[in-house]
Amino acid sequence: MASAASQQSPTSERAPTARRRTAFACESCRVKKTRCDGQTPCSKCRESGTDCYFGTESVSTKAKSDVILNAILRVESSLGQLHDRVTVMAHRSPTTGPRAFADSPGSETASRSQPRQNAHSGPANGVDNAIISEAHTSTTEAVLGWSIFDSVPSLRIEQGGSIFSLENSRPALSSRRLAHPYTSEQDVDRVLYAFQRTVNFSYPIVTLQGLTRCRAKVIAGDLDDSLASCFSLLVMALGCGAEVVSELLPRENDAEFALSHHFRSLSLVYFDAAIKQIHNAYCDISTGSAQCLMLAALFYAYIQRPLQAWSMLGSAATKCRVLLSYGTKTADDSECIRRIFWSCFILESDYVSELDALPRFGVAEMESSIPLPGRFNTHGDPQEESHSSLYFLACISMRRLLNRVHHLLFAKDGGVSISDPRLPSMVSELDEQLTMWRDLLPPAFRFTVDTQPVESQHGAFLRQRYLTCKALIYRPYLMSALSRGGSRSAPETVEKCKVWLNACMLHILNLHSYIQTVMIDTWICALSMAGTMAMLLAANRTPSLQPCLGDDLFRVGPHLRHLLGRWMYCADQGISPSVERAVQWIVTIDDILQQDKSQWLGSPST
Repeated sequence: MASAASQQSPTSERAPTARRRTAFACESCRVKKTRCDGQTPCSKCRESGTDCYFGTESVSTKAKSDVILNAILRVESSLGQLHDRVTVMAHRSPTTGPRAFADSPGSETASRSQPRQNAHSGPANGVDNAIISEAHTSTTEAVLGWSIFDSVPSLRIEQGGSIFSLENSRPALSSRRLAHPYTSEQDVDRVLYAFQRTVNFSYPIVTLQGLTRCRAKVIAGDLDDSLASCFSLLVMALGCGAEVVSELLPRENDAEFALSHHFRSLSLVYFDAAIKQIHNAYCDISTGSAQCLMLAALFYAYIQRPLQAWSMLGSAATKCRVLLSYGTKTADDSECIRRIFWSCFILESDYVSELDALPRFGVAEMESSIPLPGRFNTHGDPQEESHSSLYFLACISMRRLLNRVHHLLFAKDGGVSISDPRLPSMVSELDEQLTMWRDLLPPAFRFTVDTQPVESQHGAFLRQRYLTCKALIYRPYLMSALSRGGSRSAPETVEKCKVWLNACMLHILNLHSYIQTVMIDTWICALSMAGTMAMLLAANRTPSLQPCLGDDLFRVGPHLRHLLGRWMYCADQGISPSVERAVQWIVTIDDILQQDKSQWLGSPST
């Protein structure tokens, strides 16, 4: 009997140890969570007629960053299958009803307020590349154009024109006589440390060797008209800004706390000296030139000048595309260019979400062919370097998922309407992908979906991204409820609206002075929060949704006013007029909500 058992087929013998072979399962079996026999193609894919392909490595031998990459690839595969199912369903049940996601509920104003100057809208299937749909509805000005706000004329502020007009009419930064400021050796070390733990953690594009050369140049005062000097000055400018911002979080509730005037002023002195040498970056095509342009874009983001940041990003992205096509001299140069490329991808998508008529850089069209970030010596502590790389990967994968949500739900030619029978399954699938992203985060960045503090501020920032995506996925149900006006919405629609409401409320209540939010995303965050407040006001004025809103609704306005009121003064220069307008919108909406609350409390029925 024993010999007979030993002569059984190898397949039957190995069946009980299938778990050990999951690392070699094809991507389709991984997504479906079915056993794979490891053949090419496997039996499951042959039976179902599915394309069968395998990863390149075993999970057991991968580094942590490769595990994240593998998870991202599985998400990509699942999204592709989702699109295939949607395409089949589209042939069976043609779309009916209004295109409520390209246009606002009951109004044509929003669609008119989103000019589309680019003909390219991504590949035919809409999911191969993570390109934000040009018909997306996240633009704050478009939301405020909804007909439901016709009764609130104070939200239709026209002084100065659109957000773009406000920013485009700002005076240029004033030039300074002091070209190369003197800083003590102790202050140089302090500034470079601030740069390392903030800017170079979130956007890790500078090596430890590069920082060492920067330190030597600044301390020696060897700052001539060269690309290396431009780079050193930009690092110092961002480090000074990071030093200012890093003091906000522990003191954000201290009414007497004042921002450091020394480092606020010094950051602009260094940047002024750098910008006088930026011509070196424009004239050169090298890793160093792309690096300088990227750092300049990040500084413009810090001082809340989105159009100038966009200009620098476009130049950096162009150099990246050239160098990625023709190659670089060393492996470190190649890795640096890839990291700059992905930084451009994240920031381009963020800016397009509020200024949707801005021209695209072309990075989104080619992102599926560019390798994700690998090893790069950015920090002296190996654990910190690993955390930085994993955090960067998590931000990239979330941005890609956000862009795909735009494509699948809001695209002009491929998005779904309110009455489309595909909507529930698409929302469910996207929500599952979001949950998968959260479950795969490293322990250092794990978070709970509530208002409990998170162990690290980087994990707290990722929670904000998670809640943004959650609200975007369920926004179609809000649009459905608003489009019905005073009519009662279906119970299932109201339940899904509750998910959207919960995500929005948690997003605002969890917002704090996180380094990446204040340092890079203040302008984007201010407008996004104004749009969210507008949608909460619309929900509060919709009979079927009003009972879903609790007392937290009246806390979010003061919370945002307090935070943004400080962030807008972080840079020692003129306040951003569009951030100021966003705060004004938030103040107006909060006043209306407080009035509604007073009327409700004072009504005879109470």
